[in-house]
Amino acid sequence: MDAALPRQNIWLFSREIDLSVFLGSAVASLLLLAVGWQVGILNGESPEWTWVSAVLLIDVAHVWSTSFRVYFDVGEFRRRFWLYLLVPVFGYVAGVALYSEGELIFWRLLALLAVFHFVRQQYGWIALYRRKLKDQRTGRGG
Repeated sequence: MDAALPRQNIWLFSREIDLSVFLGSAVASLLLLAVGWQVGILNGESPEWTWVSAVLLIDVAHVWSTSFRVYFDVGEFRRRFWLYLLVPVFGYVAGVALYSEGELIFWRLLALLAVFHFVRQQYGWIALYRRKLKDQRTGRGG
């Protein structure tokens, strides 16, 4: 490596934060699976605390952060007013329509949408890393 080139910071936030968020969540998931196996609840009904910890504390938290980033930021909300107003309305109407066709259809399609969401989320993280590296190479951004 050329000594004249500055060392690039490849992390979005910092090494510690990036690794704890990405690697830490995977390690925590595997540890919880091991605990569930040892306790004997892995193959049975999930206790309520698993739903609270996995859904409310993690997934719903990122929904609330989106609310703060979009709906409570007056400038951003005005910038794309109709999009931010109509997408939740149409999502609710589509959900009610699907549920009216059958509970199983609703939950299956919701599960497929969740998988799509999580795959796209990982793609989004990769895009953020690529953009940061590109900005560093071209001298834009921080």
